[in-house]
Order: sequence, then C-alpha cells, then structure tokens
Amino acid sequence: MTALYLYNSRVDCLRYGSKHGLNGDLLNPSICRMKFLVINHPKVPVPKRAPIEGCVDYFTRLVARRHAMVYPMVGPKSYATIIDVDSGKDLDEILSDNPMAPNEEYFIYPLSDLDAILGHGEDVQERLRTLPVVRLRDKMPGTEFQKFLIIGKVAKPIPPGANIKGSLEQLRLLKERGRVEGYAIAGMEGFVAVVDVSNNDELNDILYKNPLGRWGEYSVYPLGTFAGERRTLTEIGLTRSEILEAQA
Repeated sequence: MTALYLYNSRVDCLRYGSKHGLNGDLLNPSICRMKFLVINHPKVPVPKRAPIEGCVDYFTRLVARRHAMVYPMVGPKSYATIIDVDSGKDLDEILSDNPMAPNEEYFIYPLSDLDAILGHGEDVQERLRTLPVVRLRDKMPGTEFQKFLIIGKVAKPIPPGANIKGSLEQLRLLKERGRVEGYAIAGMEGFVAVVDVSNNDELNDILYKNPLGRWGEYSVYPLGTFAGERRTLTEIGLTRSEILEAQA
C-alpha cells in the first residue's frame, strides 16, 4: 500500500516544539525550516543546445544567494545540494529556476538534524563512548582532503535488531570531531554525510565502523569543486572563460 502524506513545515514544527518543551527561539516560525538534499543530473543523451553554461552559473550563485551547500559531483554533470527552504513552493521555485530543469531529473531526500533525533542526555553520551573509534587523519602538508557524499540507506524490510540510532550516533560523533557534515534522512531511512578524508582507507574506516553497514547499503559519490569544474568545462568548450572569470 502506498500512502501520501501532506506536511505543513511551520505548523508541525510549532506542534513538535510545544510537545517537547523547546524554548521560544526554537519555536520561531522564521527558523522552522525544511532541509533537503537535492541531487540533479541530466538525462542521457544531453541535447547539444542544453544550457549547461546557465546551469553552472545558477548553482554557483545559489551558494551565495541561498547560503546552500552545493558540490559538483565527479563524472556526470550533476550537483549535490543541501539547502533549507520555508515551504514546498520555495523548493519548487529553486528547482524550476535551474536552466537545465527541462533536461534533468531530481532525487530529493528530506533531512533531519541529528541532535533533534538523538537528544543530548547522559544515556546518549554513554552510548557514544561505546562506539568503535574512527581514525580521522590530519591533512599532510601540501595535500588536500578528498570530499565524498555518502548516502546510507536502511534495508527494507528493516531487519530485526537493526541499530538505526547507533548509525546516527556514530555520524554525530564524527560531526563533533570535525570534517563531517551529517544529517538523518527523515523517517529513519538512513543518513546523508559529506566527509573530508585524506585517502580511501580513511573513508573505508568510516563506512566499516558505522553500524548501518551490517543491515543497509551505502552509495558513495566523489565530489569536486566549482573551480575545477569551470576549468574543465572551459577547456572542452562548454562555457565561456570570461564569464567563469567573472564568477570566480
């Protein structure tokens, strides 16, 4: 059976806050916002006259205009965007204004803050102390971290004894130690994380020591930078260098 849920972000945010005794600042409707991960990529084959240059410009400006986190995805002409919106209409306008929207498809994940799900109690801190330690290496002089998007999804039907909260607690511990930006996928579906690692062994350490690996699956995407993307697209003639210089 498939069900359709209609969600009013501001009204339900206020109801949740009142029920759980949140303070007045947290109940302010202006900050009761929805967070999403949006992955967009063009359908193949990409039309020869597709406005790729306009798409690059749009997502470059989206970072500054909406304070969004936008990462070019290595390989396909795609972006991973984490963004806060006030409403479904707000999200629809953001997606529709992308010049490549008629040629692209979107994958959208509603996100929840880890602290809102896990809380801050002493029992949480005790469980955090029992989790396997993940080694986060310092950046070596003259090297750069590699950035990856990890989407961890729970297997369905959910296996008996699946430690969903344990996977989120491990993620929050990494977030507190730095170099990881993580969120739960709403509905206890798993998690989304953007991680900086020094090498693939460090990434493997993170994945192996998260409880989700025993009853779910990971999708891992290497991420690039706008500067690198601009350079490559200019070299193959898909953008005009003078426009890219103006955006830098």
